[in-house]
Amino acid sequence: MRKPGFVDNTLTLGSYNFPVTTLLRSLKYKNQLSLAHEFGEKLADKILSENFSLPDRLIPVPLHPRRLLSRGYNQSLEIARTISSRIAVPLEYKSCKRVRNTLPQFDLKPAERRTNIKGAFSFHGSELSGSIAIVDDIVTTGQTANELAKVLKAAGATKVSLWACAHADY
Repeated sequence: MRKPGFVDNTLTLGSYNFPVTTLLRSLKYKNQLSLAHEFGEKLADKILSENFSLPDRLIPVPLHPRRLLSRGYNQSLEIARTISSRIAVPLEYKSCKRVRNTLPQFDLKPAERRTNIKGAFSFHGSELSGSIAIVDDIVTTGQTANELAKVLKAAGATKVSLWACAHADY
C-alpha cells in the first residue's frame, strides 16, 4: 500500500508469487476450500509467533451477493474463520456489506481501482468500538481495504489493521 489512508497497519504472509499465486487462485476460483484453512493457519501462526496486538474483532472483506451466489463462498470469510478460531478473536461478518457489485480489482489500474471500489461497502449494526482486523486474500494497491476501513472508522472503529495472505509487488 503506497498511502496508508484509513488502514493503520498491514500484515501479510509474503509476496504474491509462485506458488502462492496458484494456491490463492485455486482457493478463489476452483473451490479448493481446504486452502482457506491452510492460509488461515499460517496467518494465525504468524500473528501468534510475532506477538501482534490482537484486535477486538475480525471482519472479512465482503463479497457482493451476486458474486457470492456465483462463487458459492467468500474466500476471505473462510480464511477468517480459521484465524478467529485459532486466536480467539470474534468474527463479525454479517454487519458489513458490499452494496455495489464492483468489477474485479485485479484487472484494473491503480486509479481505476480507487474509482471502482468507492462507496462499495456499508456497515449495518451497532456502533463499532475498538480495533478491527480486516481479513483478505490478496492486497495489491490496498484500495479495497482502505475503502472498507473508511466505513469501519466512520462506524466507530478506532484502529483498523489489514491481514492478508499475500501482497502484490505493485
